[in-house]
Amino acid sequence: MPSFEDIAREAKVSKATVSYVLNRIPRVSMEAKERVLAATEKLNYKPRAKPVKNLIAIITNDITTQGLGYYQNMLFLSVCKHLHERGIDNKLEPNIELLANGNYSGAIVIRTDVPVASITNKMVPIVSANRPLGGINYVTSDHEGAIIMVMDYLRRRGHKRVGILLQEFEGKNIANARKLDGYRKAVKKNSMEFNDALLQENLPGTSGAVEAMVRILKGKPTAIIVPNGLQALYGLHVLEKKVPDDISIVSHENISVSALLIPPHTTIDQDFEQLGRLAVEKLLGLIKGTEGGPITVSIPYKLIERASVKDLTDNNRSTRKRVS
Repeated sequence: MPSFEDIAREAKVSKATVSYVLNRIPRVSMEAKERVLAATEKLNYKPRAKPVKNLIAIITNDITTQGLGYYQNMLFLSVCKHLHERGIDNKLEPNIELLANGNYSGAIVIRTDVPVASITNKMVPIVSANRPLGGINYVTSDHEGAIIMVMDYLRRRGHKRVGILLQEFEGKNIANARKLDGYRKAVKKNSMEFNDALLQENLPGTSGAVEAMVRILKGKPTAIIVPNGLQALYGLHVLEKKVPDDISIVSHENISVSALLIPPHTTIDQDFEQLGRLAVEKLLGLIKGTEGGPITVSIPYKLIERASVKDLTDNNRSTRKRVS
């Protein structure tokens, strides 16, 4: 962006005159004012707006064309709550380029498809929530650790062949990439069985739920980790598979319906309350200068055990035999 000195040189006036004109101080002649304005137009000068005190941008997808998903909605509500408790205004901002116009004190990114290059050099502090980004401060759930925790739990329950459904394998969803890493590490760590059919992409809709289940069941798993418990249950119902008698299920997210399914689903739960709180605290620290970067915070998931995982251990079999 051209400086006051560049504008003064083009308009053939002093820098003080440029400052008077651009700050609307009536101390210059009309002729000098017109020359300065003509120079700003020629040099494509765009004055930086003064930041609005206590206004934080929350970077989401454009909700007029695409609604917020479960994860984004939960995180958005948590961030808004913690900003509100501190008396700080926020604005949903799908246009990342507007971070550079000076209207915002800082930004929290909750989109999952934001290229790193698009949010660097925006001249405001930025914290990415739940998506690790190179060179950007972030607060995230430990997606890799969550799947390792589930696999360890299933192994303790006697499961040696576990399948996993993910929303996508090779896309831009870093959370799923971390989960896939966790799955592969846990298979090796626990000396579990593996075949290619145990690793499948979740498919949308009811027909997709059935197709995904048909594919993964070819790997003969005793348990499956699924992103959507309700969708998975539908697919298994169509295939006449009972949970947990025929197949055990663990859901990625503790959505409200998980506890109401028959049987209630064991799930792993992101701590959205903690994610929102830390994202806000870290951003405010960056704005005030009390936090130094880069900030990297990883928050563990919680395992909520219900009734969708069958115990296949020898101890459990011995107990059943004694009872019978």
